[in-house]
Amino acid sequence: MGLRESVAKSISKGDLRHDPLSESGADRIGALGLSDPLGAAMWRVVADHDGPSLIAAASLLARRIRKPGEQLSFLTFLCGAVVREHLDDKCQACGGRGYAMVDGRVKDACKVCRGERTRRHSDTERCRQLGIDRASYRRWEGRFAAAHEALANAVAQVGRDCARQLERGKII
Repeated sequence: MGLRESVAKSISKGDLRHDPLSESGADRIGALGLSDPLGAAMWRVVADHDGPSLIAAASLLARRIRKPGEQLSFLTFLCGAVVREHLDDKCQACGGRGYAMVDGRVKDACKVCRGERTRRHSDTERCRQLGIDRASYRRWEGRFAAAHEALANAVAQVGRDCARQLERGKII
């Protein structure tokens, strides 16, 4: 079982027993608590479907990418959309498999995601979700990309932090 899965299992089961001789759920949850707050909030969302962590992640992300003098309310709303996109990352056409099935057999690489398994959210979807027109979206497009990058980096950093704290060589 990989680190992400063992942390998720510990969180969802509330496994807080401590064993001084081996890594336990308490150790994994402790390592998560000492890592990047934004990434840790995202891990809690994925592991335990924790709604308050979803809101916290959007707020933390907005504060992380905020420029001086920038209004935080719309930026937090935008970051909420980024968090939802990050969680809804599987191609809908192939279900995230990367290939198309016909009569229970693999036919071809998915034509929508070209076998990459990920979903590309359209600008139209983003405009609708944010309640803005295309011209306004163009002004925010760079911030949207910056928020996606910051979020991905934070999630990856949690894995590195936890692995280091638990003295594991690599993240699986």
